[in-house]
Amino acid sequence: TYTPNGGGAAVTVDCPLASDGRLRSAHNVYATACAGGAAVDQTDTAGPVLYAGQNKTTKSPYYRLHESFAEFSLANVPTDATVTAATVSCMLKGGYPGNVGSVYVCAYDWGDTLTSADWRTPAQLQALGYSASLYVTSLPIGQRYSFMSINLKDKVSAALAARKLRVVLTDARLYHGYAPIGQQYVGLYSIEGDTEPDPLVGQVVSTLVSASGASGDPGYVPDAARVAVLDLSQHLLSTADAQAEGARYLALLGSAAYHGRITVKAPTVELHGGGTKLAAYVRAGETVKEQNAGVVLWIRAADYDADSSTLTLDVGVDPTEYRYLPPGQRPARRLHDGHLQALLAVNELGG
Repeated sequence: TYTPNGGGAAVTVDCPLASDGRLRSAHNVYATACAGGAAVDQTDTAGPVLYAGQNKTTKSPYYRLHESFAEFSLANVPTDATVTAATVSCMLKGGYPGNVGSVYVCAYDWGDTLTSADWRTPAQLQALGYSASLYVTSLPIGQRYSFMSINLKDKVSAALAARKLRVVLTDARLYHGYAPIGQQYVGLYSIEGDTEPDPLVGQVVSTLVSASGASGDPGYVPDAARVAVLDLSQHLLSTADAQAEGARYLALLGSAAYHGRITVKAPTVELHGGGTKLAAYVRAGETVKEQNAGVVLWIRAADYDADSSTLTLDVGVDPTEYRYLPPGQRPARRLHDGHLQALLAVNELGG
């Protein structure tokens, strides 16, 4: 997020990943592996995964250390702007995040071509300092997470003239020079790991109303159309951008708007924001909470049949607001493949 030169409203922009790569330094002696140099035995700028962390194995070379490097384009930020906030996010691919602890982002200009000379020793990493961190222990893979920013906006400001920000990613143990005790590294999607076409990159498409109707189940039952929602909470998008992404997705489905029909056979309906209401008194313009995923549904039309005690709702998304699945109610479904992404924003639509 930045303020234009001369004042005005704050502007939020995306600073996309332009290039990335990774290095591995491996040796039977930990100090030698930390030092890099001839111990750097892997340089990869085309693979789908970036690794950060360390690994101790029972086979030579015993210590296998990983650092990754990324470059973010700052072309969307004027060189004379005042940067007021910045964050970076990543998509966890795999590895052993439960054993890693924290991943650090350190501002470091590794040049136009990644080489073994770009390996950073623990002392060099500490001299750089870390500008953002993410505690990955217990985080499920296949989802996007935002790093906690330390002084990232200052690093972005310093890099505006160069029109790019380059960083190195490492884990807290390697940063401090602590030897691993096993598999302690994490995988992040690289730019090559982005295999899905827009607008599905890094997004969840989840069914709001799933098949139900088992014996004794008073829940929501789907009628005709499937109701879907895009979970954009892992992207820090402006309202206009989020609505544009939703429109693009709906265009792919051949649908003009989020829509669907559900029948409620329970005597009461759970309202968004808490509380319940008798089904017979639910009206258009109100919002209810879908039972399975907890997603807010806006009622376009409501019809209650007294003879069958059935409420039929035409539901969708409030046309004046792009609604999001709150993080605490997000269904446990796998995200589409995405890539490391830097964004100069922390706003109410972000995860």
